[in-house]
Amino acid sequence: MNLKTTIIILSLCFAFNMARGQDLIITTVGDSVKCRIIDIGKDFIVYENMDEHKVYIDRRRVAKIDYDFYSKKIRVAAPGRKEWTIIRVSLDGGAGFMLGKIDKGLNSELQDYYKKLKSGWVIGLTGDYFIREYFGFGLKYNLNKTRYSADNLSVNAMDGRLLTGSLSNSISIHYIGPDFAIRYMLPDTRFNFLLNFGMGYMHYGNKESFNDSNSDYSETYKLTGSSIGLSAGISADYYIYQDYAVGIGITYTYGSLGKVEVNKGNAIEVIRLTGLSGKDRVNLSHLDITIGIRWSYY
Repeated sequence: MNLKTTIIILSLCFAFNMARGQDLIITTVGDSVKCRIIDIGKDFIVYENMDEHKVYIDRRRVAKIDYDFYSKKIRVAAPGRKEWTIIRVSLDGGAGFMLGKIDKGLNSELQDYYKKLKSGWVIGLTGDYFIREYFGFGLKYNLNKTRYSADNLSVNAMDGRLLTGSLSNSISIHYIGPDFAIRYMLPDTRFNFLLNFGMGYMHYGNKESFNDSNSDYSETYKLTGSSIGLSAGISADYYIYQDYAVGIGITYTYGSLGKVEVNKGNAIEVIRLTGLSGKDRVNLSHLDITIGIRWSYY
């Protein structure tokens, strides 16, 4: 093989290798990477850069791939996942705070009792389906729970007598309804921010017990009621691995009862409360501060 033939063969091999390295990756933040695509996996794209080093890049960071960019005019969009998730499921738990006002006409001990009854815990589950990158809808459920008990309290019994004894309450407020979400994904980071709002059904239950210290008198009854509620919240998600994230959120839920049913065991009494915004209505509004885990699907 003469020198001329050797040079031609080497030139063709060099040109072939160069042609194989003319792909172009365009990231979601607008950066361009000249490379040779080696493999497109489920979660990562593997390419060889111009220094012949293998590099792995998350598919969520890739907006487009132009194959043979410098030698062909045919450009093909990167296959596989979308740049944004279509399903988001969130499981949250934390602290809840009732926002209703305390009757100033009560004695100081009862005012302190109901103030401590305001704080409790909350757990919730939300599922959203995103029809656009920034907008989705779904279903939301949460349970707000608070309980407290104390001794040596002076209260008015159901029969009107003023008695002193131990009082306990266990309150549950359920909320379920459609959820609408507005999402903003911070470019080139692992952070997502969501604004959620909706209207749903609220159910209130309060089991109250009183035992007189000076006699065998005791009473236990359960108050229940339902109302239409409004919910609005904001949360921040941080993706720790692929489709899984941790997050923190604040949610405000509004509602009030116009009537309650009092179940005394052997009889049920319906009590109607005054006015749409009267002080006699049972205020179900609460503020929740939660942390949770999120799962997303593309």
